[in-house]
Amino acid sequence: MSRFNECSAKVYLEWDVYNWARALETLEEYLIDGNQGLTLEIGGRHGGLSLLLAHHDWKVHCTDLNGPSEKAKSLHASQSGSQEIQYRTLDILNPDCAERYDLIVFKSVMGGVSAGSDEARNRMIEKHPCTPLTRRQASLH
Repeated sequence: MSRFNECSAKVYLEWDVYNWARALETLEEYLIDGNQGLTLEIGGRHGGLSLLLAHHDWKVHCTDLNGPSEKAKSLHASQSGSQEIQYRTLDILNPDCAERYDLIVFKSVMGGVSAGSDEARNRMIEKHPCTPLTRRQASLH
């Protein structure tokens, strides 16, 4: 964890900070390159990644199966830049996405989504109405 101390990384990641910190640093390298747009956080129950993206001036749709928690809304309300965050309920296996996103982020949702089902996991990865990428293109990025 070079750029993030354990305390700041814990705000964005919540748990398993040690293992996810490298991914967090890679994401931030992309964000500090001046990239901006509309992003979707899938499974953002407590909204940590949404907050990171909002801190980098992205417009964010923070989503979860039952909608983001009050904890997420409280965390975001206490931070500057959080006015760029909107909250939505989203079942990623049955999405109703009118928007196209420039960036889609998630942490630790595939296990819960698939619940042991290869079919469900593949449905999540296949060409999805929220993104123009096909599975092959996504694997190359």
